[in-house]
Amino acid sequence: MDAPLIRLISDDWHTWRISVKNFDEGVVSRRAVLYAAAAGSGVLLGGLVSISGASAVSTSTTHQGGQAIAGANKFLDIHGLRDEYRQAVATFPLSLPDGWSFPPESRKQDEGAGVLWEKGSGAAEVYFFWQFAVASAAHEAHTRGDGAQAARLLDILEAGYQTPLRRRIVEDPNGTFIVDVIGPARGAGATARGLASSANFDPLMNAVAP
Repeated sequence: MDAPLIRLISDDWHTWRISVKNFDEGVVSRRAVLYAAAAGSGVLLGGLVSISGASAVSTSTTHQGGQAIAGANKFLDIHGLRDEYRQAVATFPLSLPDGWSFPPESRKQDEGAGVLWEKGSGAAEVYFFWQFAVASAAHEAHTRGDGAQAARLLDILEAGYQTPLRRRIVEDPNGTFIVDVIGPARGAGATARGLASSANFDPLMNAVAP
């Protein structure tokens, strides 16, 4: 199986390490890594490359001396990305919360000739939208005082994060997203009856913000 597009390694509470396929690893801020993981877009700090998809690159990096570099066929142009997105929406195995639906088209913009996305970026965009939708629905339930519904949605979010689908997109060997991002939303002493009063959704909503 191919390595996931994004790799998260928990070093400590303040910094994470990210490794995007075909790019070098570097240390970036916790918020930047979570944004990249949740939205599939952003600027990787620490001297890494700017990305527009899970790992968008210029065709200038896939060719050298007039010859294609091995593995360049693993990339998609904007049309291929959009096709992959639509196929992923049609076959996505996880349900969205009531009132939510996937955007009919990818939100990735055509940045002109020479910009490619790694295969899997369209599917990753679909997963990250699902993650945002479930987290948002949980937050809305918590805000209106429905702790039981919020807890149920957090269970769904955690179960989806533990699927092979997510592992193909984000590698998180220590389960840091569950512990440090979903965990605070559950609050201290959360039970099956609902969320504890100390529930803090800020880490989760910051992480999944598009």
